[in-house]
Amino acid sequence: MIVEIPDPTCVGGGNSVVADVIASARQAFETHFDAGRGWTGQAETISVAGVGFFDRPHNQTGAAFNQIELHP
Repeated sequence: MIVEIPDPTCVGGGNSVVADVIASARQAFETHFDAGRGWTGQAETISVAGVGFFDRPHNQTGAAFNQIELHP
């Protein structure tokens, strides 16, 4: 499964009611998992919540085998 946290600058800026929450979630994730160091996976269980959907296969890198993605 792919779980995405968008770049906070891409969620509508001052017009988004969720921009602060997304920015906080992304910062917490990047701090905890040391972003920028070539993350290769962690032996850790995390809980996530969001809207699940099937994305059509379009040759993207890192897609889930079953094409399921979770977005906030």
